[in-house]
Amino acid sequence: MTLNELTTRVINAIHALRTEVSNYIITTAPAMFVLNGTDTKVIEDTVTPSNNTPLPVKITSTSGDINITAGDLNVQLSDIGVNYDSTRIGDGTNLLAVIAEDAAHTTGDTGIQLLAVRNDSGTSLVDTDGDYAPLSVDANGNLQIRPLVNTDIVTVELSAVDNAVLDTIAADTGTLVTGQQSDALTDTELRATPVPVSGIVTTSVVTPSNFGHIENTAISNITATQVNATTHPCIKCIVTASELNTGWIRFGGSTLTGTTGVLLYAGESMEIKITDTNTIYAIAEVNSEDIAVTYFII
Repeated sequence: MTLNELTTRVINAIHALRTEVSNYIITTAPAMFVLNGTDTKVIEDTVTPSNNTPLPVKITSTSGDINITAGDLNVQLSDIGVNYDSTRIGDGTNLLAVIAEDAAHTTGDTGIQLLAVRNDSGTSLVDTDGDYAPLSVDANGNLQIRPLVNTDIVTVELSAVDNAVLDTIAADTGTLVTGQQSDALTDTELRATPVPVSGIVTTSVVTPSNFGHIENTAISNITATQVNATTHPCIKCIVTASELNTGWIRFGGSTLTGTTGVLLYAGESMEIKITDTNTIYAIAEVNSEDIAVTYFII
């Protein structure tokens, strides 16, 4: 092959290659993906975020609103490198933080505020068992809770042997302490110093023959209120704060204040030994609360 023949072949090959390359067009058009059978552009928005272009969209701007109007927004994070991707919610300055269990508090931590409803009456805010309900606060902003208090009166059943012993004691009229004292010792004397006893001990069991009930539904939160001015002689009584009360209630004597006396929360009771119910006064945390007294008569 001569030099001219070789040169001619090289030139022809270059022309053929140029023709082949011209059949392919290389452009910088956006990448495409198939959406419902149609080629769709993958758009990178570098100015104002938008939600009117087909997904996927890569948004690189830090300003502008994104409105999701067609269903849920599901975010799938795929970066599993050293620095994981994260999804954050906020206004750009205060971002909602996910706090790990037992993490220490740090000033500036953010979160979602837990809201409660003011409910002065203390009634239920839902009407069906199993429904979700908000927390409830009173007029002072205190969280309303109902302590688990057992208000039942315990009755002790005496055995036949116990009753027989009590009957024997009650029937005996002998001297309480032979050679030392002819009158009965008081409860205080017996508790203060143990006394050797000989002979038969005389005692009796006081059993109420009846009981009554009084109630005052307008206890003041300013000054002590007499529960009932009428005389009701008794041997003991049970004082109960209404289950519908929204705050505490205190009871005691006529000099009672908001920081003295016996403290009862809604539904709580206390038994006291007293000779007349008209000596009981009460004061409430919230005005016009309810207190009841059950008294026992000999």
